[in-house]
Amino acid sequence: MGSGLSRAKIYYNVALRIWKKSLSQEKINENATEARLCQLNYNAGVLSIKLEECGAAEKYFLEVIAIHISNTENDFEIIELTARANTSIGNIRYKDKKFTEAINYYEKALDLRNHNHDVNKPEEINDKEEITGIYSNLGRSYFQQKQPEQAMKFFQKANRTLLSEAKRNELLIAENWIQMGNVRFQQK
Repeated sequence: MGSGLSRAKIYYNVALRIWKKSLSQEKINENATEARLCQLNYNAGVLSIKLEECGAAEKYFLEVIAIHISNTENDFEIIELTARANTSIGNIRYKDKKFTEAINYYEKALDLRNHNHDVNKPEEINDKEEITGIYSNLGRSYFQQKQPEQAMKFFQKANRTLLSEAKRNELLIAENWIQMGNVRFQQK
């Protein structure tokens, strides 16, 4: 048999084929909703990342963003998936060391999350973990660009969000303190 990774890739490929088939069918289905198309594109993008096909993943994520741009409704699911797609493209850009582009995508994701709170029922939206992740990603990106004050600003926002949780993840809090320490160490 192969290694765990090669077996996982077999499963991911099977799943991706199913998502692609469903996506093709939904694109010609006149009753398909934009939210459904966003979900299919987003999931195909996530699977493409697992298969280390970042170019393909980005195309799926950009399709989610395009659907959102053409959508005049304030549909919770479309906004949520678009925020995730922007975060995912930001992660791709970060991995490619394109930090300015990563920052732009992370900021779009944050704007979308804030917009979702404005137009939908914020008490029903539980996205503090995602917001904390975006703050941390912005902090890391600014840190890589040698902008310590901007980096610290976002790590502090992440910390405030983490500490406001009733059920705290102590390891994430510790990781965030490490990142703030790295910023201060860089300023020595």
